[in-house]
Amino acid sequence: LEALAVTHTVMLTEKNSKLVYEAESPDEHALVQGAKELGFEFAARKGIELSCKYNVSSTSQMYRYKVHGVNAFTSARKRMSVVVEIILDKDKSEYVLFVKGADNVMLDLRDTQESASPKGKSDKQKNDSSPGQEPSAAAPSEEPSAAASSEEPSAAALSEEPAPTPTAQPTTSSSQQRKSTRYEKLAKEKTDIQVLNEHLTEFSREGLRTLVIGCRWLPQKDFDKWKIKYQEANQKTVGRDEALADLAQDLEKSIHILGATAIEDKLQDQVPETIEMIRKAGIKLWVLTGDKLETAKNIGFSTRVLDDKMNIQIVDDPEEGGVELEQAADALNKEKGKEKAMMITGKHLGKALGEQRSKEQFLKTAQDCKVLIACRVSPMQKAECVRLVRDGLPETDKKKPFLKRFLQGGDAPITLSIGDGANDVPMIQEAQVGIGIAGREGRQSVNNSDFAVAQFQH
Repeated sequence: LEALAVTHTVMLTEKNSKLVYEAESPDEHALVQGAKELGFEFAARKGIELSCKYNVSSTSQMYRYKVHGVNAFTSARKRMSVVVEIILDKDKSEYVLFVKGADNVMLDLRDTQESASPKGKSDKQKNDSSPGQEPSAAAPSEEPSAAASSEEPSAAALSEEPAPTPTAQPTTSSSQQRKSTRYEKLAKEKTDIQVLNEHLTEFSREGLRTLVIGCRWLPQKDFDKWKIKYQEANQKTVGRDEALADLAQDLEKSIHILGATAIEDKLQDQVPETIEMIRKAGIKLWVLTGDKLETAKNIGFSTRVLDDKMNIQIVDDPEEGGVELEQAADALNKEKGKEKAMMITGKHLGKALGEQRSKEQFLKTAQDCKVLIACRVSPMQKAECVRLVRDGLPETDKKKPFLKRFLQGGDAPITLSIGDGANDVPMIQEAQVGIGIAGREGRQSVNNSDFAVAQFQH
């Protein structure tokens, strides 16, 4: 909860004599709001100083932090982090790196000493004995992204573990001595990654978007070295973003995993019905998303992109229940009389688009499918998929003008991309027709599209 209350760029504004959160994205708003409802409230921000209020029973306590650096979330990094100074006293502070990001990225950054199923304490016992370590929790978004309704569900924890003891404590000598090494001790503990993965899978099957939360304790000398490099990178006039990204990558290592969150992304009204009509019109659908495979599959069924009568093949690692592209193509061709659908992960999509031969095979297999869902894909991979369909014609046909090919009834597919967020801009610009949805994800997609709509059903 402390990590959620601190790791963000949310601002506080006053509206109708009430303080409200102003966030860059609905997800960030939901996480901060969820932490507040569970007892750890982001209360104030002034410059680099940030305050949080810990509410327990009938008492509350304020805690102070200084945010010395923010490593922003990007579609390439798939994570964000903040370097925080936890103020214990006038002369005592502790430095911590808080990180939140996609599970596939965060688990690769974790401390290698954390085992898949550590011996000793169970997951519940560890949460009870380690105040700062949060159990996995799910928080429905108060402001879902573009596929959102007007409902505003409150945040709720799926775990019934007790609320954590806050990071900062009343200023007594014994408390200060304990707090000065709290994150150092926490960094040495182990998280049951197997249990975490089970929670993530459970959340994904419910169609929730997941994030993994972690931290890293920074000794004073490490913080001082980082601070100098961070200031130097910020002062660059050329290559500033690259320098900051490299510095963040060097710092975001050996992360101690704290837990996971899940956010509900509600659909707009009439989305399933609209997609069903699109399918009946003979239009082939490619769904390109950054969500986990389980989440994408669940949403696919709820939106009627997929149905139980389809022959659905999943291209993924065998240990994850998937098959290779060649095997998926054979399985799709063997079963006749059913509509075909294929799901592919970003990892295997990268392989498929990496070589000309595999690219041609992927396109041929995908063209035979009524639906294709690519999950865990980056914005550039989305654009590559659109380009593959748009330009995946025989060389002889490509020499003819597009309009002439279309009028002659040749093999000239028209690609249309529709999206609601900044990460959809590359594919919107790559398609022959780009449509942006003006929603709570911002207006980047609208500003870079040919047409703008207010909702998916139009």
